[in-house]
Amino acid sequence: MSNYKERYTATPMAANSSFTLTGTQTGGFLAVTAGTITITEGGVDQLAAFPCAAGQYVPLPLVFDYPAVVVVTLAGGASGTLLT
Repeated sequence: MSNYKERYTATPMAANSSFTLTGTQTGGFLAVTAGTITITEGGVDQLAAFPCAAGQYVPLPLVFDYPAVVVVTLAGGASGTLLT
């Protein structure tokens, strides 16, 4: 048995919105409505227009350089909760 635990901060995101991370990692995205999710680090796509369906959990175990400007952008109607 493992004692490994995952803990994240939940950030609700409205449809077609953007969020700039203050930390250096992402954990996942819980989609409420379908669309796409894009993650850029320093203006470079790390995840480009990845499709997500309503009710889908998209694992995003990503770590970014510090300091970095990381922006998560939802498009195509996507909304949900970003876990960081």
